[in-house]
Amino acid sequence: MLESIGYLYGIQSARAERVPELRNLMLKEVILNFQQALKNRPMSCYAWANIALAKHQQNVDSDLMWRAFDRAMTYGSRERGVQIRLATVALDRWESAGLKRQVEVREMIANAKGGSADALRRLVKRSQVVNLQSMLTEPTKK
Repeated sequence: MLESIGYLYGIQSARAERVPELRNLMLKEVILNFQQALKNRPMSCYAWANIALAKHQQNVDSDLMWRAFDRAMTYGSRERGVQIRLATVALDRWESAGLKRQVEVREMIANAKGGSADALRRLVKRSQVVNLQSMLTEPTKK
């Protein structure tokens, strides 16, 4: 239930993009609800990924953001929704991500399948990360 409430606050924060004060309040609620949810399900990759994304959207390069990122990567790097959230954070903060996270994100993108691979390719294309552009080659269809 708390994860659902956090998710709904996340949707509302996206809608409040033009009102920064409201958006930040919504993002705080996202983080609080997902942190509460983690007390019951500490290995919930979606909760960790949403905390990382919310901290990123607050424009805070914090220890909590990177800890949440790392946990989400550990628990759910093959989950499409987690992949999208983690790629969003990592590609926007590529330089501060560090080598270990950069390698993990490269591997995640390279190993993604189906719709997830397409979505990740679009994120890479929009990013400013030059050394990932080689990953944009479309897979050959047989």
